[in-house]
Amino acid sequence: MIGDGNLAADCSKNLVRMSEENEELVYEIKDMFRKEFNENMKIYFDTYNNSFVLYKYSEKLWKYFVDEMKILSGTKSRIVRVPDQIMKTTDENKAAFLSGIFDAEGSVLNIKQKKSHPRGYLRIQFKVSSKNLAHEIYILLQELGMKPRIHNYEYRKEICSFIHLNGKEQGKLFLKKVGFKHRIKNKKLNTFFNEIHGTGSLSLWRG
Repeated sequence: MIGDGNLAADCSKNLVRMSEENEELVYEIKDMFRKEFNENMKIYFDTYNNSFVLYKYSEKLWKYFVDEMKILSGTKSRIVRVPDQIMKTTDENKAAFLSGIFDAEGSVLNIKQKKSHPRGYLRIQFKVSSKNLAHEIYILLQELGMKPRIHNYEYRKEICSFIHLNGKEQGKLFLKKVGFKHRIKNKKLNTFFNEIHGTGSLSLWRG
């Protein structure tokens, strides 16, 4: 919800929705809503954005995200924060939150440098418009034993924040402590270890 979700600005509509390109993950999230909230989310395909949209008009869901989790309605990309409940919860719940946010906004890169890294150099990265959200993600990663880096950069005349985990050791820690639910990103990360470095599959997907 924080990464690819939206809560309609007019609370009387009680519209809760999120988008995702991967169809399999969309149906897994739909199942989560059914199990955790007893809500049957609807799905349609947005041809303009080439993604699936999961949505529901629900006062119960609206109150949970807005009133309890304090996720802002309307345009939130530059001001969204990690909910206090997440910052103060157990490591297990922090890991689950990070898995979700990296599923939405994270990416896996194999950076090849001819001299220093001819076989490739792993980078797991996260790009976000909210400086506060970036800083809080940085803290959560540190609390789980990782060594993230963070810096700001200009993109289309706006300042964005960029968090990344560099190298295979950080990649192994990310898989062990957090992991992706997004199977395509999970597969891409395992391909780096298995095909490029021959260490075999390290997937610890939290299903």
